[in-house]
Amino acid sequence: MVDDTIPENEYSEYKLKDFEIPSDDSTFEFHPNGNTRTLILNDDYFMGLRADHFILIDGSNLEGEAAILIIANHKGTMMARLLYK
Repeated sequence: MVDDTIPENEYSEYKLKDFEIPSDDSTFEFHPNGNTRTLILNDDYFMGLRADHFILIDGSNLEGEAAILIIANHKGTMMARLLYK
């Protein structure tokens, strides 16, 4: 197993800005399991999102069913999609 944890003070010199990814579903719940992947495309579409870089976060929904949260940024707009079974 790879230990890719980040030391607590790793980003201490950065400023923090809170934001929320919009969701029309007030019951949306996602629990990441720590596994992430990056998909790199050249200004292309993946699952209806357009970007160069897509971050895929493995996890589960509230019922414990497998789910993947996809995050993409295109021209400063952050978007997300949730895939679930």
